[in-house]
Amino acid sequence: MLRSTVFWIENHGRHGHPWDGRNNCLGLEDVTRIFREGLAPSTRDNVLTAEGVPTSVELRADRPTVVNYIQGVARVPTGFDVVKTVEFAPGEATFVSAAGKAGDVPVRHEFLKSGRFDLHSPGCPIFSRLDDQLGWSESVSKDQPP
Repeated sequence: MLRSTVFWIENHGRHGHPWDGRNNCLGLEDVTRIFREGLAPSTRDNVLTAEGVPTSVELRADRPTVVNYIQGVARVPTGFDVVKTVEFAPGEATFVSAAGKAGDVPVRHEFLKSGRFDLHSPGCPIFSRLDDQLGWSESVSKDQPP
């Protein structure tokens, strides 16, 4: 559904609230649109649709649209060039490079199919560490993020 990726740089350019000219960051955003051109140009024929890349999605009340999405960053071993394959196991993914190097990453990829994500499920290493660091107690609802 998200057919293109935009990599953008923000260098203190947004002067409205809440940024107030202080934002300085890099962004990576998956989209189905003609990048910065907005909604109207994305719904018409344009340079991307001419190349076969959709730039809009028809949303309908009788057909809910759901985008289950995970984005992350992972440390890879020295010599890791480009991703050749990804192997999935419960609670983790292994990225294997064309050079044969591999890196394991804890990730609850099951969310992509189920649409459900239990932040406090056993073995969820990221949130287990946050629980410990922030002192979240068992009294916090396990159905709602703290």
